[in-house]
Amino acid sequence: MIKLTNAQYEDMQKLSQQINSALKTAFEQGDPSSELAQQVCTWHKEWLGYYWNHYSKEAHLGLAQAYVADPRFEKYYDDIKQGCAEFLFEALKIYCK
Repeated sequence: MIKLTNAQYEDMQKLSQQINSALKTAFEQGDPSSELAQQVCTWHKEWLGYYWNHYSKEAHLGLAQAYVADPRFEKYYDDIKQGCAEFLFEALKIYCK
């Protein structure tokens, strides 16, 4: 279990909303290599920092794979807009090269 201060929790929630909003826009633009899509990946990495003690591109990409393989994750992102889970995975494949 992660332990966050109230301020950290609020920051994490704001970052999550920022990611989801930008992900929707990037998805609608249609290019996972775009500057916005790659910025979403950077913010996603930052968001992971609230949960992970150590970051690796391999682990980040593995999590992204779960976003399309696990219906629970897929639903979370596809509730933003249908196809966002796959789009985020494609963007993260580029980001994590």
